Amino acid sequence: MNKKMRCYAGRHMIHHISLRIRRSILKSLLSAGLSLLMLGAISQYIVLRGEYRDMYEHIEIKAYFMGGLNFLSAATVDASKYVSAPYYESVINTLECNFSQIHVIMTTDILRARLSETSIDFLEGYDFTSFHEVRTKENNICVVENRLMGTLGIELGDKVRLNDSSFRTRMERSVFVETTDEETMKRQIAAFDSIIESTSSYFTVVGIITSEDARGNASSPYIYIPVGTGLNKQFETPLIFDYIEYTLNSAEYADEFSLFAKKQVAQTLGSVGSTSSAFTMDTGEADNMLRTVEMLDTLFPFAVAIALLLGGLIPGLIVVHSDREAAIMRALGAGNRRVRAIMVLEQLILCLTGFLLCAAVFFLINGYGIAPYIPVIGLYVALYIIATAVGTMIFSVIITMRKVMELLQVKE
Repeated sequence: MNKKMRCYAGRHMIHHISLRIRRSILKSLLSAGLSLLMLGAISQYIVLRGEYRDMYEHIEIKAYFMGGLNFLSAATVDASKYVSAPYYESVINTLECNFSQIHVIMTTDILRARLSETSIDFLEGYDFTSFHEVRTKENNICVVENRLMGTLGIELGDKVRLNDSSFRTRMERSVFVETTDEETMKRQIAAFDSIIESTSSYFTVVGIITSEDARGNASSPYIYIPVGTGLNKQFETPLIFDYIEYTLNSAEYADEFSLFAKKQVAQTLGSVGSTSSAFTMDTGEADNMLRTVEMLDTLFPFAVAIALLLGGLIPGLIVVHSDREAAIMRALGAGNRRVRAIMVLEQLILCLTGFLLCAAVFFLINGYGIAPYIPVIGLYVALYIIATAVGTMIFSVIITMRKVMELLQVKE
C-alpha cells in the first residue's frame, strides 16, 4: 500500500511540475534559456581554447643554419628530439670528377637546390626520394647534368670518382720528391695512386638531368649527391653545410632548441674557424599564439565560476518569485520538504531541457570534432547541475521558512 502511495505521490508531483512549467512559461523559458546559453558559451570557450592549444602545438616553425654548420653538428641536431624534415645544401667547389674540375652540390632535395623545374631520367629503382636518405661510402649515388655525360665519357649506371683537388695537390707535394731513380719514381707513383684510391669516393650515376639549370653556370656543370660521409676524410677541416633548414617538432621546444642550436653553431665556429655561421628561428607567430592560449587558460576558471554563479543565482531568484505558489501549496497541506522538492526538481528539469537543446545544436555545428572536449564539458555540466540544485534549494528553504499567511498577505 505504501509503495502504491509513493508511486501516486511521485506521479502527482511530476504532473504538478509540468503544470507549473506550462503556466509560468516566461520563467520556464528563462531557466531553460539560461542553461542553454551558459552551456553553449562555456562549451564554445572550451573548444576554442583546445583548438588554439592544438594550433600552437602544431604551428610550423622553421629553424635555419646559414653560413656553415659542420657534418658532426648537423648530425647531432638531426638526431635530437627537437626537429624533423631537414633540408641540407652545400656547394663544394674543390672537387674533381674523374680528374675534371666540377661543382658538386650535396643536398636532400634536388628540385629545391636547382631553383627551377627539373627533368631527370632516373635509373630503374631510383627517384627524387633517393636523396632523402643519408648515404654511406658503399652506396653513394649521384645525378649528373646531361652535358657532362659526354665530357666524362659516362653513361647511366656507371661509377664516377670524386676527390678533392686540394687534397690531391697536398698529396703530390707530400709524396713526390725530385729523383732520377726510376724505381723510386715508380714507388712514389704507386704510393700516390694508393692514397688517392683509398680516399676517393665512388658514386653510381643514377640520374641524368635533361633541363637547364637556373643557377646559370654554363662553364662548370653541377653534379648532385645526397648527404653522406664519403667525402669527409679528403678535407683538412670538416665539410660544412652552407644552408640547413629544419622544422620544429613542437613550438614548446622553441626556447630549449634555440640554446641547443647556438651550442652547435659555437662548435662549428671552433672547428672550422668560420665567423659567418649563424642560427635563426622566427617564433613571432608562435609567441603570439602562446600568449592567446595562456590568456584563455587564465580566464577559463573565471568564466566557469561566473556561469556557475548565474546557474545557481538566477534559478534561485525565480524560486523566490514563486513564493506565493509555494505558500498556496503549503496552505493546501503540502509539507515543506515536498514544496522544496517541487521547486528544485522544476528548475533541474528546465536546466536539463536547456542542456539537451544546446547539445543537439552544438553537435550539429561542430559534429564529432567536440569528442576530445566531452570530458571537460561533462564536468562543467555536472557542476552546473549541482550549482542549480544548491541555489534553488537554498532559496526554497528561505521561502518555506516564512509563514504562509504572511506570504499571502504580502502578495495581496
